[in-house]
Amino acid sequence: MAGAAVGGVYLLTKEAIDQVQDAKIDAAIAAVLPKYQNSPAKEVIFREVEGDTVRIYPGRDGAGELVGYAIETFSKNGFGGRIDLMVGLRADGAIERVAVVGHNETPGLGDKIEPDKSDFALQFEGKNPATFRLQVKQDGGDVDAITASTITSKAFSDAVQRAYDLFKTLTPATEQKTGIEPQTTGNESDSTINNLLTYGSVTEFYQGAGQREPRFCTPAGDVPHAGHHHFGHQRLGYGSRHAVRLGALEHRHFAR
Repeated sequence: MAGAAVGGVYLLTKEAIDQVQDAKIDAAIAAVLPKYQNSPAKEVIFREVEGDTVRIYPGRDGAGELVGYAIETFSKNGFGGRIDLMVGLRADGAIERVAVVGHNETPGLGDKIEPDKSDFALQFEGKNPATFRLQVKQDGGDVDAITASTITSKAFSDAVQRAYDLFKTLTPATEQKTGIEPQTTGNESDSTINNLLTYGSVTEFYQGAGQREPRFCTPAGDVPHAGHHHFGHQRLGYGSRHAVRLGALEHRHFAR
């Protein structure tokens, strides 16, 4: 009985901690994205990075146009270990804002990465990593390090760079029958492109690590299926998107 009671307390405590963390992440998304009108968590994209799964949250305006991404990112090289950030990147790749989600840096020194404790994070806002070098100045970059906290500053910059590297793997959303050409990976045949334009609204192309062929994301409720059975697509996020194998498109295996 005592063991069951302890287990129950653990589960309740873990649930409470998870809820606090989820609320912190929701607040971070809102803090770093340009003005948006969708629900980014319902369009979450997952990526594998150095053995970790990170989440990418697209922000869209009222017309459904992409305004940017809130990207979970991290560095394991902080003075106190891991630093977790949420980086908001505009559609053109420029940094909107950076929010600190978690860290164990030294109070009064490394914790100045927090926006309410110093202006360190402000120097990233509006900068595009395509031209703004995300390294501290002593290493030849453009980042002004926190005094006496160079290791923390380097780790913060490393985490922002990781977010930008993830951003570069994303392709712009495509919409069916709007005159916008699909952004392809170079592996699709002409017949596949025709199928994309004919069947369903394809919102994203991607090819994950270890996948031999690209996937095409569609909104839930508009998911192509095989003629006689589910074709083996993968659910993404909170049931808001699906990934469809290239083979399904090439062989026209659809049931509307």
